[in-house]
Amino acid sequence: MNQSRQCAHTSAQTPKEHDVTCPECGAKMILRNSRYGWFYGCSAFPKCRAAHGAHPNGEPLGIPADSKTKRWRMKAHVEFDKLWKGPDAQMSRSEAYRWMIDTLALPKDDAHIAKFSTEQCQTLIAALAMRDQLDAINGKGTAR
Repeated sequence: MNQSRQCAHTSAQTPKEHDVTCPECGAKMILRNSRYGWFYGCSAFPKCRAAHGAHPNGEPLGIPADSKTKRWRMKAHVEFDKLWKGPDAQMSRSEAYRWMIDTLALPKDDAHIAKFSTEQCQTLIAALAMRDQLDAINGKGTAR
């Protein structure tokens, strides 16, 4: 990283680096800073371009995933977020996460799409589609 460039998300305290393994190639991931904030980048860069977000304290955001799982997580978030975001939101954010916990029988600490496997993302998307179908049959709510 070019030390002469000032990053937008610098802090007085350097975050603690965690032991993170690249989900694509198995190499160690290194905590880096960018204009968007902290992230883990693969130590095999540029051969491997895997990256994973980090909290300001250096803790990884969820569980690092390969590119297939990342795509499913993004799809799951798009569908799930419709429950509580935007003009057609049907519930609050906390109500939406409570629905996820109850519907998928998840412990509260596991109700984060950033921790989901591909299969869990697919299950969430299917559950949301079923919810929409049931609402349509019962004349409830608006389509997500």
